[in-house]
Amino acid sequence: MYKFIGDIDEIKWFFNHVLDNLEGDNIHSYLMCLAVRLKNLTEEERIKYSLSGREGCVLKEEIIKPRGKEKSWNFEQFISHLYGYECNENALITKANISYPQKALSVMFYCEPSNEIKVANSIIEFGSSIQKELIDSVVKGSKEGINHQLNKLTSLTSKVKSIHAECTEKRYIHFDFDLRKDLIENKEADYGAYTAIHMNAVNFFGKGNFFIIRTNGGFHVLVKINSIKTAIKAVNKAIEEEATKNKNPILAFIDCVQEDYCYTFEEEEKIKKQVFVPMPGTIMYGNYIPRILNKEDFNN
Repeated sequence: MYKFIGDIDEIKWFFNHVLDNLEGDNIHSYLMCLAVRLKNLTEEERIKYSLSGREGCVLKEEIIKPRGKEKSWNFEQFISHLYGYECNENALITKANISYPQKALSVMFYCEPSNEIKVANSIIEFGSSIQKELIDSVVKGSKEGINHQLNKLTSLTSKVKSIHAECTEKRYIHFDFDLRKDLIENKEADYGAYTAIHMNAVNFFGKGNFFIIRTNGGFHVLVKINSIKTAIKAVNKAIEEEATKNKNPILAFIDCVQEDYCYTFEEEEKIKKQVFVPMPGTIMYGNYIPRILNKEDFNN
């Protein structure tokens, strides 16, 4: 059996503090998925499981929304979707007809709600475009074009779920600070990174306006979108202290974090378009539980 629920209290805190309360809401939903990442597999293991590519793929997307006529929204219903992932290993097999290894799997969550009206409109547009291109292919007598459009049409069912990721409503700015691979086990570097991120996030956005999620590779920072406008004072001070030249608070925040960190982060894009993160409290790659580190900021 697969095991993905690592800390129920952590998952519940995430549910209560990071997500919108959708009680009585018939417009919004959330998207969760089981993701396959190949970085923990050796080349031999990738061949064994018939897995290729750099990023991996997505399995078992789940749309989570209020249930019943009353549109009830509670933690018990929410976590039931996670229990659904804890299935027999024979339920998830690769092209090689072998079960996916737990060390390649993680539960990923889109932390911004999808708008079901936008989703419906996108599905209609997608279906209409296929219909138009199919008719064009028929008129042209293009068998290749016809087969291509028919293949797209048969993928419509699975497309319905993935479209949710494209129809979210903005709630957060998502920063991703990856620790250098040689510093992953370095406790001093870990603490220094958290300190630099937390200190600057408090200065720029204020306590209670951001979440710092520690994963096995670094830190995801979710900043409430409404708090960005409060960062102007901190930006001006940072410019005066020559910690940054950026007047944009998002870029200035990154500069200040890097300025105060005594090491360096991985040279990767630190602003993510989608708020797509490993779910806190779940078991990541078989042996790690992501956690929100700054819960004390939300104590009244």
